[in-house]
Amino acid sequence: MSSDLTPVQRLAISRARLAQALQDPAWLLLVQRWLQAKAPGKAQAPSHRPPGV
Repeated sequence: MSSDLTPVQRLAISRARLAQALQDPAWLLLVQRWLQAKAPGKAQAPSHRPPGV
C-alpha cells in the first residue's frame, strides 16, 4: 500500500505523524530523562513531587 503513495502523500503522512507525536508529552519526558542520564557530572533536577509523597 505504501508503494502506491506519491512522495507528496508520504511527506504529508510523515508531517501528520510528527504533529501527532509532538502533542503527546511522553516524548518530552523521555528526552529529558535521556539528557539527564547522558550528563553524569551534573546534578539531578529536583523532583516535582509535593513534600511527603
